[in-house]
Amino acid sequence: MEDRIKKFVVLIDAGTYTAAAKQLHTSQPALTTAVQKLEREIKSPLLVRGSRTLQMTREGEVVYTHGQQLLREEQNLQAELGALAGQKQPFRLGCIDSIALTLVQAKLLPILENDSEVSLVVQSSTVLLEELKQGRLDMAIIVEQPQRLPDYSERFLGDEKFALVCRKSEIEQYATEAKAGTLRNFLAYNHESTTFRMLEGQLQQNRIAIEPSLYSTNPSVLAGLAQQGKGITALPLAFAGQHIGGKLAEIDLRKPLYRPIYAFWHKDRKLPGSIEDFLDATEIQVV
Repeated sequence: MEDRIKKFVVLIDAGTYTAAAKQLHTSQPALTTAVQKLEREIKSPLLVRGSRTLQMTREGEVVYTHGQQLLREEQNLQAELGALAGQKQPFRLGCIDSIALTLVQAKLLPILENDSEVSLVVQSSTVLLEELKQGRLDMAIIVEQPQRLPDYSERFLGDEKFALVCRKSEIEQYATEAKAGTLRNFLAYNHESTTFRMLEGQLQQNRIAIEPSLYSTNPSVLAGLAQQGKGITALPLAFAGQHIGGKLAEIDLRKPLYRPIYAFWHKDRKLPGSIEDFLDATEIQVV
């Protein structure tokens, strides 16, 4: 039964029978048969019939949660046995782009590579958190979440500093707008993101309202547009710092702009021995 439960977890995470069968290196009919057999064993349907997408019943949700636990226990066992044998174990790390840039520039990934085979995934906080919940990441370094995550451990790594920047030749125009209390042509992070809400609130504390003209999830895009004179934006210093004094200029604020950065991992996930040194070093760089 355990094997079929694990296959059910892969099916739900993949979203379709075709994708799951490919991941499991099996045929779609064989996977369908495995799920049907599991349903007979637990005497309950696991999926809502007639739904276009895979939608779990309550019984399916219970089996899925149990299956995730089984997979974590299997990963932990493999990690412990591998450590005893002196083997490096896979470690899947997810980071938002500015933190990934910091890790690379500060050469911090080799700390983890002492005892792990590291794979780095760079995405938005929203995507990375979902990947973590689905068991496709071992740790996510992302923006502070508005709600606590009871099944996950967390560590605060510091407040990532932001700079309010525009094209150097337009500094007087935007400094005047900032003093007047409204910044037009604001190049913003995605409207639904935690970062957008944080920055909007912090700018309001500086008595500045914003009128976004464009939204993006990519700070490199925002930096490029600002350099072209398309507007003003707020960027992590990891991206803005190398351009301030060159094509970009920074507008001084009474109160700083920042976003809290946290590392999240599942409480049941056994982490590599090097993780504390890695997080300590990351904390120094973020601050």
